[in-house]
Amino acid sequence: MAAVLNELANEGAAVIVISKKDAESALEILKGHPLGRKASIIGEVRADNPGQVIMETILDTERIMQMPSGVIIPRIC
Repeated sequence: MAAVLNELANEGAAVIVISKKDAESALEILKGHPLGRKASIIGEVRADNPGQVIMETILDTERIMQMPSGVIIPRIC
């Protein structure tokens, strides 16, 4: 299966998908660079919801994240 890449406005952030066994060492490497000092692990890939991103809310509930629709226009600050 070919990888599907989507472009989203990201405000200077990056999402890196890496194997669980390498996650901690990758995080350490990222935090060792000045631009990566705020790096953190924010989620995991699981088999129970293929093709979906599930967000845990501050109310301890789950929400399915929808892909943006329409043209993505970056903010100019």
